[in-house]
Amino acid sequence: MITSDDILICIPPKNVRDVWHVVRPMISRAYAAVDEERPPEMLEALTAGKLLLWVYAVGGDIVAALVTALVPKPSGLACKLMVCGGGAMEDWLVRGHRQIEAYARAEGCDRLTMEGRRGWTRLLPGYDVKRVVLEKRLIHAG
Repeated sequence: MITSDDILICIPPKNVRDVWHVVRPMISRAYAAVDEERPPEMLEALTAGKLLLWVYAVGGDIVAALVTALVPKPSGLACKLMVCGGGAMEDWLVRGHRQIEAYARAEGCDRLTMEGRRGWTRLLPGYDVKRVVLEKRLIHAG
């Protein structure tokens, strides 16, 4: 349940290093969950403002983090939710997502995109599944 002590904020690029030690493990675990490594240049991109870091805090403690990017597409500008990690997702994702959507609209984006687990569709009504990533593990003989 979200209370007035819960907040989703966008960390200014100049302050990212102040919270990086807290959010880095959350972001790294989220990448690991989909068998990817966190891009090594992510911190530099965040501190340069090329990517934005958002944190969800409860009572002053950061419990979740997500990263967004503005991505030019042939058909217009998109805000891409690149990664989201931490806890209490069901508590803040819908309200926080509305806040990110408002940010994207203010930046001139015509859509918000993400790739992730199919379970996100349960938490984010109104989003359509446009593509999924399929994987087949190969068993080697021998």
